[in-house]
Amino acid sequence: MQIKNHLAKISWALADKALFILYGFIFLIIIHYTNVDDYGLYSLLVVIHTWIFTISDSFSLQSIIQFGFDEKNQKKVNLISLIIHITFTLSIALIILLLSGILSGLYEPRIGEVAFYLPLLTLAFIPRTFAQKLIYRNQSMLKLFISNAFFFGTTTIYLGYIILTNKHLSFNNLVYSYIFGGIISSVITLFLVKQDLRFSRNGTINIKKIINFNWKTTIIGLLYSFPKQFELIILKFFFSLEIIGLYSAAKTLFRIFEEAISAVTGLLYPSYVKQIESNRMDDAKDLLIKSTSYVFWSFIIISLIIVSPVGTLIFDYIIPDKFNKSMTYFYWFLAMSPFLSFHLFYALFTAMKHLKIILIAEIFSIIIFLIIFLFVSYNNLTNYISFGLMAYNIVLGLFGYFIVQKRLDYKFSYLFRLFNDLKFFFLRIKWLPHNYDASAKQSKKK
Repeated sequence: MQIKNHLAKISWALADKALFILYGFIFLIIIHYTNVDDYGLYSLLVVIHTWIFTISDSFSLQSIIQFGFDEKNQKKVNLISLIIHITFTLSIALIILLLSGILSGLYEPRIGEVAFYLPLLTLAFIPRTFAQKLIYRNQSMLKLFISNAFFFGTTTIYLGYIILTNKHLSFNNLVYSYIFGGIISSVITLFLVKQDLRFSRNGTINIKKIINFNWKTTIIGLLYSFPKQFELIILKFFFSLEIIGLYSAAKTLFRIFEEAISAVTGLLYPSYVKQIESNRMDDAKDLLIKSTSYVFWSFIIISLIIVSPVGTLIFDYIIPDKFNKSMTYFYWFLAMSPFLSFHLFYALFTAMKHLKIILIAEIFSIIIFLIIFLFVSYNNLTNYISFGLMAYNIVLGLFGYFIVQKRLDYKFSYLFRLFNDLKFFFLRIKWLPHNYDASAKQSKKK
């Protein structure tokens, strides 16, 4: 795989994730004008909503990529995926709404506010998430950038207006910004993919084949989302909304790393599927080696900059006092960031349909997560809440590393591929003028 042949896709994918970095600055403004409790409740809403759509992505939308490259089945796959997506997401949201009275007594008195907005958020995001999956299938990263730009732009403008007029952001203000962003982004994204919105009941693929693949990826999705998203929901049983707000703020800061992994995976997975279907396993392995090495060292460099005296000074200045404790959790997260690069191995395993490996890795990692998570929670060790998620990501990463080492002969030296590529790049730059002059002289002689 030649990186230069995919520069446009990579550039727009990076630009898309740069939006999350920019929104990180908006987040810093938000926490200056929001109570910690309100932010904690808002975080619960977002994490429940995200969890629903993460599971639906595995259960319904993943088949758009896995089976959607076949032109004769594309329309039928689109139809089945959309029906399952709508049914699943709305059903879960409505069930939570119906149970909100019971949950208010058993879980959190204000959970009714979360349950009320959940169906509205779901309706706002169904078109956006479906259309974005079509974008990922076509790898149209410019369209993805535009879709997310409208989402972040809408939320930012709305929140900016509220801050200028009220000088304070309530829970309702935060939710409205999320809903408006989802609606505007959905409309724009549907327009961007209007030529791909093709549906039909005709096709050689049957729903049994799709469901047979989907239920496996759904179990993996459930396990994968458990420590990342469900963690916050379970924490509420042990800690106050204030602690939830502080911890959630740290996770939001760390989101730049998780979004980077998401962006790279979004680029890798469709490529892997194509390469494997074309029996180009060597190309898939080379792509895996490059991507892992580049992400691994990028995360190390970024983390070192953040924990440097300059980085620490900047964060101490921009984080409000009421959220200072969030930085303790954030710095712990930075220690695990390089291991996230090993999660990229699982995109190749999924494309190869080696789902059993992923399932075993997830179960093993979650067991470690639960042991640490429950120990910290039961003993009220608030400073170490992040240790459970840290352990999960590290163990999952190392498990993937050892499996790919065994099955694909992945060597430790491959992690240094970035430096070999940089060396080659700079040597080429160095000798280009010389070669160019020599060629010019030969041309003149002729």
